[in-house]
Amino acid sequence: MKKNMIGFGILLFLFIFMAYKALESPEPQKVIAKEYFISTYRGYVAGYVDEVVALHAYLITPGDQDFRGTIGVRNLPSCLDFKDIGVSKFSYPGATVFDIIVTLRLKEPGHCVMDKAYVIIWRNNATKKAPLGTIEFDILEPSEGKTLDIPAYVEAVVGPTPGVPRLMYTISNPFNETVDIVNVSFRVPGIKIIDSGPREIPPKGIVNFTVTLTNISKPNDLYVIKPLIVYRVREKRYSMPAPPCYRITIPENLKP
Repeated sequence: MKKNMIGFGILLFLFIFMAYKALESPEPQKVIAKEYFISTYRGYVAGYVDEVVALHAYLITPGDQDFRGTIGVRNLPSCLDFKDIGVSKFSYPGATVFDIIVTLRLKEPGHCVMDKAYVIIWRNNATKKAPLGTIEFDILEPSEGKTLDIPAYVEAVVGPTPGVPRLMYTISNPFNETVDIVNVSFRVPGIKIIDSGPREIPPKGIVNFTVTLTNISKPNDLYVIKPLIVYRVREKRYSMPAPPCYRITIPENLKP
């Protein structure tokens, strides 16, 4: 089944719309004076071997520009493989946003931390590095049994002030037994769960499951959380990776 989601197309549309509103001011050139990156993540990813995950880094530049340059990724941990990289351009009066999309493959089972990786860009006779922050990975062997299905979820949330994701999934129970969601597991410094539910899914039923988070430290501009859902059928426990949720903060100088 094709997954339904609120994705990066909508996210970038909102980003550009809000930036455009800011640039309608009498002195638009003061909004973006020089180029800069939004690239440093805090996050957690649970996934199966050979699953792919995308990280989006943003290069914001003044004026209308084209991307002429070369991009690479350096210092990935051994549990990850570089798969692909691409650039999407979004233009509006006074500025350009380049969405640099880094696709990674989960290479081998186990736990690892990505904390030294960066995007390197050779452009306009200069070399620039954009750190990708710190993301923990728990990589599992693919499951051979029947698991819960997640046919719809919210993939990305964007806002003008720092915040945390709200994990929202539509979960379908394929079993002829009631499923109890025991836990939603992830590790992101400064973020904790304050509520989640509903925790019971009737046989062959569907629920809209929401995990509400709070921040107990200084918030970050970029988050990715791809949690592990632990559930119980009768007395047996299972676990499965959920789809990712991204949270992106629009910089203060781009607020409407």
